[in-house]
Amino acid sequence: MSCRTAFLLVALSIGFCLSCGGGGEQVRPSAKLVGIHFGQLDRAALELVFDVEIANPYSTEMPLTNMAYRLASEETALVSGSAKPNTAVAAGAKEKVALPVRVHYGEILRALKGVEPGSEIPYSAELVLSVGAGGTGELELPLRKQGTVALPFVSGVTYKRILELVEYK
Repeated sequence: MSCRTAFLLVALSIGFCLSCGGGGEQVRPSAKLVGIHFGQLDRAALELVFDVEIANPYSTEMPLTNMAYRLASEETALVSGSAKPNTAVAAGAKEKVALPVRVHYGEILRALKGVEPGSEIPYSAELVLSVGAGGTGELELPLRKQGTVALPFVSGVTYKRILELVEYK
């Protein structure tokens, strides 16, 4: 076999493999939990916001269909639940998306006995984000992050007073 023939066979083999998508592997969406912060506050609850960076490799918009979450602080479970995000990531885009959930004060404050508003709280967060993956159905993207977050501080309000208000409702 001549060098020229061998080169053509190798080139054709590489071209064939590339057209097959690299052995059948599909590009998957990716997500990273980049942070957590508190949003709006009212008398009964606060908003806990998960900031997630999501990459959509598809040529169509990718809807976020479900989110299951769990937040703990030093082995103490704080909150858990699920939410239906009302958003989508544009085709071929990488976007930072804010995913809020409403949490009643009692859920967090009873678990953080003695922690005053304004205090830094260490946390570990786990999310499972479900996304619409076109013709293949839904994909689940598991996410984890550890860090600290400041418990919201409202001037003139103490932990004890918030707990009293929560317990009387």
